[in-house]
Amino acid sequence: MVALRPLHGVSSATKERIMAATYACCVRFGLAKTNVDDVAREAGFSRTTVHRHYPGGKDELLRAVIGWEVGRFFARLAEAVQEALDANHLTANDIDWLVPHQANRRILDAMGRKLGLSGNRVVVTVDRNATNSAPSVPIAVVEALPHGGLTRWRLVLLWSVCRE
Repeated sequence: MVALRPLHGVSSATKERIMAATYACCVRFGLAKTNVDDVAREAGFSRTTVHRHYPGGKDELLRAVIGWEVGRFFARLAEAVQEALDANHLTANDIDWLVPHQANRRILDAMGRKLGLSGNRVVVTVDRNATNSAPSVPIAVVEALPHGGLTRWRLVLLWSVCRE
C-alpha cells in the first residue's frame, strides 16, 4: 500500500473533524471495533481522505485520538485550576506548591509550565512510585513533608483525576 501525503493547504479543521469522528466512534463502538470506514462515515469524508491524513490507518488514528483527548482533558483541567484560582482571588504566583495526580512526568511538567510554576514547586513522585491512581496525591504529600517544602501557612494546590 502506498502512503498518501496530506494535501498542502488542507486546514486543521479537517483533522479536527476526523479526530472528533474517531472519538465518537470509539465511544460508540469501543477501541477494538472502531474502523476507518466508520470514522470516515462519521466525519463525512471518504476513506481516502482519512487515509491521506492518517496513512497508518486504524492504529495511527487511535494513537492520534488518544493524544488529542488527553490534550483536551488537560486543557480543561488547566481551565478548572484557573477558575479555582480566580474564584479565590489568587494567581499561580500565590501557589507555593502544586501536588498533582501523579499521571506521568511529561504531563506533570506540562501542567507546571502551563501554570507558570517552576519544577521545584511541583511535587513529583511518579518516578519513584509509578502511577497508583487515587492514592497518588496523598503519597506525594507524605513524601514532600520531610523535605520541608510543605509546612504550615503554605498555599498548596492539590488536584486529582478520577472517573465520574
